[in-house]
Amino acid sequence: MIPNRTVLVKIFFNLKKRNYKVINRALVYFIFNVSGIFLAVPIIIFLWILKPFFWVKLGKLHHGRLGHLALETEIFLRRCQLDIFSNRFFYYFLCDSRNVANLPLLNMFKRVLKIYESRILVSIFDGMFPLLKNTPFYQPLGLQDNEYFEFNKANPSICFSPKEIQKGRELLKKMNVDFDNDSYICIFSRDSAFLEKTMPHNNWGYHDRRNSDIDNFIEAIKFLIEKKMTVIRVGSVVNKPISYSHPRLIDYSVSEYQCPFLDIFFMGTCKFFIGTPSGISNIATIFDIPMANVQISDFNIVPFGKNCLYIPKKFKFTKTGQYLNFKKGRE
Repeated sequence: MIPNRTVLVKIFFNLKKRNYKVINRALVYFIFNVSGIFLAVPIIIFLWILKPFFWVKLGKLHHGRLGHLALETEIFLRRCQLDIFSNRFFYYFLCDSRNVANLPLLNMFKRVLKIYESRILVSIFDGMFPLLKNTPFYQPLGLQDNEYFEFNKANPSICFSPKEIQKGRELLKKMNVDFDNDSYICIFSRDSAFLEKTMPHNNWGYHDRRNSDIDNFIEAIKFLIEKKMTVIRVGSVVNKPISYSHPRLIDYSVSEYQCPFLDIFFMGTCKFFIGTPSGISNIATIFDIPMANVQISDFNIVPFGKNCLYIPKKFKFTKTGQYLNFKKGRE
């Protein structure tokens, strides 16, 4: 079985860095992946035997990227709410225990979905996949970027527990924000820093068109502050701080308080979100937070959550200097 190009690039990148543990990890994955190939037939036969009494469906979470983990899992849960996916099935999902995009979010999903973290089980599942995907026991996850029905007809599937709310309240207090009385808006500007730091083995240049400058938000920040709002800039890894300061502006992305829990808590409890499309903006979507997505570079992909607005990014022809109109951008 030949690893895909992304896996090979990652292995060679780590070897150049003299990180030889990658060989052990790849070997473990290969052994259990091959085991999955041989186990596929007996496991599928067993599932057929169980089917009249206990119809099991198996799937795998897209755990490594925040947007996919959030949206794909939430779409499945909302489809269950709407009976698009029948409740007569028993759904079980696997997730690699390494490099989870956001562990607090995964733990929230675990409260409403049977999810098992195991590197070994995921390796076996991958080996079984070529056969399993053609059976009634496979439950795919994914999105088409047009799930307006699910997000406008169903409610959020997860919520913060009283303990989590209290934790968020205490952390906000340290930042001089009163969770119970202050209204706060989250802002975000996508740049190249996150992918370059967390996945340096890949060339992410093709995403550059989606990037923007956080300083372009300064006028909006000033307007919101004049309206007595607190503004929180979110994002876990960023290129630079905001070139503006105010007691009601929190540049959380470069603060000592930055952590996976607050990444989710801010986005799930804010009054409104303004920002460029990225994984973290999808957290607002799954919690039904109203948003304005700005500088959208993909003309055919627009927000599909509740109460969403969007502004396309402006593009110019390099030869003429003329702006690309919306109609041409969709062609």
